[in-house]
Amino acid sequence: MRTDAVGDLHGCVGPFDALLEGIGFNPDRDRLLLAGDLVNRGPDSLGALRRVYQLRDNVRVVLGNHDLHLLAASHGHTGLKSKDARQPILDARDRDELLGWLQSRPVRVEVPEFQAVMTHAGLPPLWRLDEARARALEVETVLASPDKAEAFFANMYGNTPAGRPARLGGTDRSPVITHHLPRLLLPIASRQLGPDEMRAYDAPFPDKKYKAGARAFPRLVPMHPNDPASEANRNAWKVLERWEKPFLTTFSNGDPISRGGDAYMQKRIPGAKDQPHVTLKGGHFLQEDSPVAFARAINGLLATLS
Repeated sequence: MRTDAVGDLHGCVGPFDALLEGIGFNPDRDRLLLAGDLVNRGPDSLGALRRVYQLRDNVRVVLGNHDLHLLAASHGHTGLKSKDARQPILDARDRDELLGWLQSRPVRVEVPEFQAVMTHAGLPPLWRLDEARARALEVETVLASPDKAEAFFANMYGNTPAGRPARLGGTDRSPVITHHLPRLLLPIASRQLGPDEMRAYDAPFPDKKYKAGARAFPRLVPMHPNDPASEANRNAWKVLERWEKPFLTTFSNGDPISRGGDAYMQKRIPGAKDQPHVTLKGGHFLQEDSPVAFARAINGLLATLS
């Protein structure tokens, strides 16, 4: 048996069939992994969904954000635009069969023979694999329950609630987990930002093409020793390990990216010894959650230097 993995189909059933033919996929022998977003954007979302459904015995699929939007629309909790590529699915005679199968798909699949996990968007960096497994199962259990699924889709959209799943319960919890696995939307702050604040963050980006640079930033972070940027990182640490001027860490307790990095810095940087390090309440953008305490910590250090 051979295993092939394919990313977003987005309604492109013709190229999908051509790909299967090109790789010699045999449904009686091989297995296919599909990483979600079967529908939308392409020319034939209904055809793509029907094709994957035909192959269902040999396909493992995870839900993507476009699939979830289709399901929310089918439950009446969001609308589709007049020319939305997903509308033919809602109008199809076999819609209930197709959508029932789609809603029963997981948001996370383990592939132990490759020591791999498949989700549509990714995993938050601070989640352990056992935490991701448990939280994915929560969402899948909710989607399997008619009553709970209705509440889930009714609360799936928006930027609230803010925070991490460990802090939440009830109907708040599953949508936040969904923000992470099929969508990977990490909250920038623990509190809910107001409309004016969100407009301020959006101001430098009139449309999505202005975000190209910001979207490239994460790929520039060195993730392994042989990464092209790793040498510069090692050289920076050679300087920091000799840094004896005052070095203060003011990390947050809820940052999904860098939480815990303060202890690492305090251990390796000489100037961090005996400084009044603080851990403040907040998320990734600490200045939004604890601005006064953040400024007070910095000003306190500066006062000792004057």
